[in-house]
Amino acid sequence: MVGGVLAGEDRSPGMQAILLPPTLAVVGGAMGLVESVIWFGTGLTDTATGGYFEIAPDEATRLAVGPVRPPFGADARRPPREWFDPCGRLMGAGAP
Repeated sequence: MVGGVLAGEDRSPGMQAILLPPTLAVVGGAMGLVESVIWFGTGLTDTATGGYFEIAPDEATRLAVGPVRPPFGADARRPPREWFDPCGRLMGAGAP
């Protein structure tokens, strides 16, 4: 983003202004490829070892179709906990 803005504001003639946007795109794609190889590698290793070494990050081990929530907002959308009395009857949501 910053490199693209700088390239757009740069009015000096030359090859630098022409090559900067494609270079940024290639470098960004390479970074995404490296990250995908890391995620795939840790997941494959975790699968092959049955999770014994717990190499994959926790975000990658949750099997869900929904989007991954950021850690700072995870508690904000949690539904209220249901409370039960000693006999197992529901006391209501949010009861102490």
